[in-house]
Amino acid sequence: MSEICDMLEHCVRGWDRNNPKHFKKMPHNFRINANGECVPDLPKGGHGEKDPEIPIGKIKHMVNALHIDHDCANSYLPLLRLKKPKN
Repeated sequence: MSEICDMLEHCVRGWDRNNPKHFKKMPHNFRINANGECVPDLPKGGHGEKDPEIPIGKIKHMVNALHIDHDCANSYLPLLRLKKPKN
């Protein structure tokens, strides 16, 4: 999750992991708000994990739902291998 937060702080203008309006820990997942959109379902992983491994499909969905630039996201998380959207 720390790599995802690093990517969001760099790729989304004004995003801050310490702002509860942007990043909130829920009982079973993380809620991310950015660019006027919300992704409420990033899983927390197993009990007691400090830095859970998030499924790559969930991260790709978050990047697309929050309208994050694919080049910027790929620079922080190269495993995503996101392609530029077709216009």
